[in-house]
Amino acid sequence: MPTQLRLWFPIFYLLFMFPLPYAVSAAVAFPLQLVSSKYATLMLELMGISALQEGVNIHVPGFSFIIERGCSGLQSTMALLALSVLVAYLLRCSTGRRLFIVFAAVPAALAANLLRIVTVVLVALTWGNDVAQSFFHSFSSLFVFSLAFLVLMGTARYIGCLDAGSC
Repeated sequence: MPTQLRLWFPIFYLLFMFPLPYAVSAAVAFPLQLVSSKYATLMLELMGISALQEGVNIHVPGFSFIIERGCSGLQSTMALLALSVLVAYLLRCSTGRRLFIVFAAVPAALAANLLRIVTVVLVALTWGNDVAQSFFHSFSSLFVFSLAFLVLMGTARYIGCLDAGSC
């Protein structure tokens, strides 16, 4: 394979090191904040917890939570998307399966972010807001991102990209 063709992926992959322009991230983050607060509220209500959504605010008995821009899920989505592109590149699957893995990163990251928001609220209701907003809030990001990555790898396995010789 010519050197020029072997270099296309590493050069393309370097684009992930640039942050999204502020206008783009602001335009995407706010709708993600609204969607996250809406579905987190719905999940809490399905669990039997009285919850009310007002914009990006979630009110539960005794606490109110603001789904801030950093909690919109955009950063974890971009990170998981970059990781999924690398995983898809390294796997020896058909192009269609590789694209499926890349596109599966978005719902996996958003679902993981939703799970994180709900668990932070549940921790606050169980052990207090101080516990939820301190160590647990920070630690849950890594845990939930790891869970999203495992979902991504499970997806790759399910579609046959991790089985030797079946791709």
